[in-house]
Amino acid sequence: MASQTHYKVEVQQEGRSGRIVYLEGGESLSFFWEYTIDGVGVAIPITDDWSAYCERAGAYWARGRRKEILQNLAQALVKRYKKGTFELTDHWLNIHQGPSLISRLLSWRG
Repeated sequence: MASQTHYKVEVQQEGRSGRIVYLEGGESLSFFWEYTIDGVGVAIPITDDWSAYCERAGAYWARGRRKEILQNLAQALVKRYKKGTFELTDHWLNIHQGPSLISRLLSWRG
């Protein structure tokens, strides 16, 4: 049986951007983020640069785990936006907010 990874995600904000810190087993790896027109964009290294990024950050434990860590990060951030979704590109993890309360109420009125 595979063990489940225990992790935490902290958002540090300075104005319309900041750092997102992925914490696991007392270790951390951070990423730059900024608000976008429909949510949040998190800057991530491309697959070929992932290991070097982890080494520069002193996060040797994260090498070879790009997909797993980004999936965990996406799930944690989507929870911040009720009914949000995510999209992963080469350079960005984009978190899209779900429909607003007002738009849900207007669609319900039909």
